[in-house]
Amino acid sequence: MISISPEEFRPLIDAAVQAALDKQVREDAIFRGRLAFSETEFAMLVGVKPHTIRDERLRGRVKGIKVGKSYRYSTDEIKRYLRGERK
Repeated sequence: MISISPEEFRPLIDAAVQAALDKQVREDAIFRGRLAFSETEFAMLVGVKPHTIRDERLRGRVKGIKVGKSYRYSTDEIKRYLRGERK
């Protein structure tokens, strides 16, 4: 049986917390506190053409909310897409 003291865990815990905070800072910088993005903005954030996002929506792989004649996508939906969690 392996025995690890709490002091040996501390650097691992600190590194994990720092990585999580760094990720949050990066996401905050990208999304700048916005709740939703247009199809074109979504495409620019993920590095594809706008028609790719439209096609993904039409296939049911991403969820957009219709506002007038256009669609908006939540930051959570964009993050889900970036993680590869398509329906």
